[in-house]
Amino acid sequence: MSATILIVDDDAANRSVLVSLLGYLGHRVVEAADGREALALAQRERPSLVITDLLMPVMDGFDLARRLREDVALAAVPVSSTRRRTWSPTPGPSRTRAGSGTS
Repeated sequence: MSATILIVDDDAANRSVLVSLLGYLGHRVVEAADGREALALAQRERPSLVITDLLMPVMDGFDLARRLREDVALAAVPVSSTRRRTWSPTPGPSRTRAGSGTS
């Protein structure tokens, strides 16, 4: 049985990564670009889980979580937050392989 998961992030690239991954795993994924849009979507779609960025315009993830808790029909829906970017266009620091001394 697949879950309906609501992904909330103002960065379309971040949403896309999570939508692709969770969709591949067989979940039904709906997405919103800000908290206000997410709240309306949650009221309509009744997700099993909400994954939200914390810092967004219009309504941030903190306010979204508070508003979900105030809605009797959505109060029990788990909310998970993200803050870091899912991907970066610049490579991070190189890692060395154990024992090789090389990158």
